[in-house]
Order: sequence, then C-alpha cells, then structure tokens
Amino acid sequence: MATALAAALTAAPTGGSAAAAPAGHRPAVKPVPTAAGHRLIRGVSSPLSIAQCQATWGIDCYGPLQYRQAYAPDPLHRAGVTGKGRTIVVVDSFGSPTIQHDLDVYSAHWGIKSSTVQVVEWGDVPPFDPADPDHGVRDIVGARRGTPDISMAAAVDGGAWVYSSYDPAATGWDVYGGTSEAAPLFAGVIAPADQLGGCRVGDIHKALYPPARGDARSTGVVDVEDGTDNTCDGVPGHTAVKCYDMATGVGTPDASRFVPALAAAGRGR
Repeated sequence: MATALAAALTAAPTGGSAAAAPAGHRPAVKPVPTAAGHRLIRGVSSPLSIAQCQATWGIDCYGPLQYRQAYAPDPLHRAGVTGKGRTIVVVDSFGSPTIQHDLDVYSAHWGIKSSTVQVVEWGDVPPFDPADPDHGVRDIVGARRGTPDISMAAAVDGGAWVYSSYDPAATGWDVYGGTSEAAPLFAGVIAPADQLGGCRVGDIHKALYPPARGDARSTGVVDVEDGTDNTCDGVPGHTAVKCYDMATGVGTPDASRFVPALAAAGRGR
C-alpha cells in the first residue's frame, strides 16, 4: 500500500544460514517465497472484536485503535503532527476500481475522516479483472524474497481489518497480514515525518539507516532481538538477533521518537 516499506526483491537463501561452497563451485539455489498471499479472513459483514476473532478463527483482528496504541503516535498528534496535508504515493499493480468507495466505508466505520484518492496510470494498463487483481505480478516476483528494512505488525497469525468491494462475489470486510498490513502502517509514519520536516524525507534508505545506528531513545528505532523466527508455511526463515537481521531489518519504530529523527535526517540531506 505504500512504497516506503518496499524492499529490493533480492534473491536470498530461504534458510537462516548458508554453508560455504568449494572454490569454483556455485551451488544451485532456488529462492522460495515464505508465503503466497496473506488474506486471512474474507467477506465478513462487519469487523469483530479481537476476542470474537480469537473465538471464531483463532487469530487476532486489529483496527486503527490497536495500531495507535502499539506505535505511540499520540505525543505527535498532541503537538499537531498528524501528516495532514501530505501526499502518500502508492505504487500498486492492484488497480481496484472501488478504492475510493472502499476507503470511505472503512473510514466511516472507524469514525475517521476519509482521504481523497487520485489514481494516475501510465503505460499499458490491462483491464481490471476481479479474478486476477494483481495482473499476474506474483508470476514475476513470487519466486524471490525481499530483504527487510524495518518491521511493523505483519505476522500472519492475525492482521488488519480491510474493507473491499472490487469483487462482487466477496464484498465485505477482510483480514490481511504481511506487507499488506505493514506497508500502510509505515506510510502512516512517513507522512508525519514529511510534515514535521517541512520537506520530503527522500530516499528512505538514506534517511533510515543512520538513525538506526544510534540510541533507540533518540532515534526511535527499537531493535528486535528476541529470537523471533519468520519461518512460514514450511519455508525456513531467519531469526531476529541483535542489530540488523533478515527477520526484522533494523528493528521496529516508536513513532513518537522515530518521526522527529526521520524528519531531521530528511532536512539534513
């Protein structure tokens, strides 16, 4: 949903480590995606509470309030730093013709002021097909893993409530996990940083990695080193360890500290 979190689709071994190969010999490596699709629940008439989701499906289902509590943006909001007036650019192969309507329904349900979506297309854009909304993109990228920059809520044992009506046969509320959950969350961090800095943050990598090397109390980048393993659907993953790792990148943000640090990094470009 937002390009700020998009990682380079670099082929990497699917395991947490790789053995050295004999000199002059390159082992055959077949990259495998950790999962194909992260829509956990589909076509519910109305969002349920977390307790109801646990009782019905055995997963957690989150709305905006839970994410606000998790990433601590309230100090920024009290200071008037909300991302108001900033534009979030979404580069997406999805092409849903109902995106504005769906956003309006979502916003109305949660009591949030909706935003205006301006769709800009370029190149040879195929007609939208509800049966193949990604236009076959997974056939191109599905055999590769991304290298993570930063981590947000994305575990597929739960996810975010999302409303969609692009498929007439499945109109209603879905629960999405993975990057479909994490990328919009990170977009909600970037917009306030743009506002606070008075300029575009720019290349997110240049703005992200220097703060990550500092103290979490000042940079807001909280290292995840709890041993979390992102193995999924039988595909070996990686383990969260101290400093950068292939499971969580540089860590996860505390928005109240990360936004000012990111804004300062953007001003200093």
